[in-house]
Amino acid sequence: MIHGYFFVGKREAERITGLSHETLKKMRLNGDLRENIEWVRQNPRCILYNALLLSSFIQNRNQPEQHAIAVEKYPASLPHNQPKTRGRKAA
Repeated sequence: MIHGYFFVGKREAERITGLSHETLKKMRLNGDLRENIEWVRQNPRCILYNALLLSSFIQNRNQPEQHAIAVEKYPASLPHNQPKTRGRKAA
């Protein structure tokens, strides 16, 4: 089980999905995997995959509405979208 949102390279993405990096590339190029959602381009030669959303995409391949729920929850779970705590920190 993958907890939290973190990004992995193509080898770890292969392990998570059971798909080859060539298949993942084809899925990116034909739009099955969406940029800045399931994957990001760190630089022209480096693609990173969102491990949790990639896992959700594979698990819910036949139920896209379930994957859409995971995608909707993604921005709200990012650290910069968490409520700010006020007051002093407990000692």
